[in-house]
Amino acid sequence: MAPLLVKCVLVAAVAACAMLVAQPELVGQLVHAVMGRNSNGLPAAHTSDRNVTPVEVSRLSVPCESLRDVLNKLGSLRTPLILRVEFEEGDESCASVRSPLRLHEKWTPSFLHSQLKELVGVGCHHENYFTYDQLHRPMSALPEMLRKVSQQPTKVNKTFEDFLTDAATSHSEGTASEQCPYMYFAERVDKLSQNLFESVDWNELYVHDAYEVPRVKPLVWMGTQDVTTRLHFDWSHNVHVMVQGSKRFVLYNERDLVHQLYLHPYLHPLATKAQVDPQNVDSGRFPRFLRATPFTATLSPGDLLFIPPLWAHHVTSLVPSVSVAVWSDATETLRMNDALGLGVPQELAPSTRHSLRSTMLAVLRLGARLSPDAQCDDATAFLPRLIRQRYDPLPHSTALLSREFVCPSPHDLCAHASSPEMHAVASFVDDQLVPLFAVIGSTQRQELWLGDYVEVLVSHQAGASAALSMLMCLEELRCACPDITS
Repeated sequence: MAPLLVKCVLVAAVAACAMLVAQPELVGQLVHAVMGRNSNGLPAAHTSDRNVTPVEVSRLSVPCESLRDVLNKLGSLRTPLILRVEFEEGDESCASVRSPLRLHEKWTPSFLHSQLKELVGVGCHHENYFTYDQLHRPMSALPEMLRKVSQQPTKVNKTFEDFLTDAATSHSEGTASEQCPYMYFAERVDKLSQNLFESVDWNELYVHDAYEVPRVKPLVWMGTQDVTTRLHFDWSHNVHVMVQGSKRFVLYNERDLVHQLYLHPYLHPLATKAQVDPQNVDSGRFPRFLRATPFTATLSPGDLLFIPPLWAHHVTSLVPSVSVAVWSDATETLRMNDALGLGVPQELAPSTRHSLRSTMLAVLRLGARLSPDAQCDDATAFLPRLIRQRYDPLPHSTALLSREFVCPSPHDLCAHASSPEMHAVASFVDDQLVPLFAVIGSTQRQELWLGDYVEVLVSHQAGASAALSMLMCLEELRCACPDITS
């Protein structure tokens, strides 16, 4: 039993392995599939290469009754894996008509046609590259040239039958619509069809992390051949079920997400999406992307792909395809939501005297608390890296520099650090923010959330149009007050 328990320690906690102790072969396969990677989810041989070789995501055949335990282990490991569920004759638990594991058998085109009359909001585009703005983001109100990275797809309504017909002929010579050669559709299953939603026990694909009681959000995706979604990441665990057709995923781990993929600013309408296009890399604008390690996975009907939170992915439909993403919340996402929901002390309200200095000192104090070993002359420290990776590569980034923003002098900022107003701010940072960030997990997750939260504070204080000016001011003054952490 001892060697098996050692394997269980590698996979997750010993207690969490109890359900798999009776299946040593499966444990060994899971360890072999995922433990060839280091703590960042990268194969050890590829961690320092500048031009790295793509790595195929591992596959694992899983007995139906063990799937839930395997998903929970993967939720702890935070590494992708393609799962193929094995069914045994007479296994009633897996033979249930409500099981999502048989969607590829049940959700045939004819069955979906009987359930779906109209698809509302089908994305229709002359290009195969699909992306959508988040128009609630603060930078959406800035001039058109700053926020429109690509032309948005036209939204149309189509019957499911028409969608299938158009998808089947979209690449046939002489039949493609000039107005709509590529189509893409995404919708929550419960909004698409309550009957479809209630006919499946989606909780079978729940990844136990944030809640004791399963809470899942299934979304259905449909696309024509060659439709590609922009490189992006999700906050949640994602079990992607291939129903019909085939898709190719290119994934990047959370370390590369934070350091190599040049995310858009959190305030930007393309937040959560990378600025770099893996299919057309501008190495002059995005030199660090050459260090990122791509993981590739090609899915066929019946395959399940586990995508951990914060793993970026770029997805292409190789043929007309239907798939379902089943999302489960991650613990660190809830903690970040808690931080964003805290509000800010009155001392940081823009209408309050000295609020700019208080906000700047709060940001610097939070950064110092979370990265106590950062050196003043370190170009890779948090603030310089945030500016370099999120803001500098933006087209027309200099237009984000506000002439109206006035950076305080080092003397003024440090004098305010010992003022009575700073006591409440220091308590807010130390007693509320730092504990929330401390439980988020890896340093990459902390840096991602810290960057997002700092952008929120900056926008709250100076507005989205002056965000870059205030960030550059913070970078300039980040070591001006040695006693900021006292």
